Amino acid sequence: MVRGIAHLCQTGEGGVFNFTAPESVTQAQFSKIAAGMMRRPWGFPTPGFPMRWALGEQVTLLLDGQRISSEKLRASGFVFRYPHVDAALRSLA
Repeated sequence: MVRGIAHLCQTGEGGVFNFTAPESVTQAQFSKIAAGMMRRPWGFPTPGFPMRWALGEQVTLLLDGQRISSEKLRASGFVFRYPHVDAALRSLA
């Protein structure tokens, strides 16, 4: 995010930008990739009903997610260091 803000300051771009990864994955896809990298089993998703009970309306963000795009940021010339989730997770490991 800091790199994105610095890029916008350097280019003088204005407006509203989404600071989100260019690759959109579901929670299941993310969990499967992360489990594979850590050599852990995968396959048991968290059931929604306990989460809905515990979090109420806020669970919508967790279970349903948001589909937003970083296209405007990329169109301004910004290049992501880790455009794919597997490379981003490897950098953290």
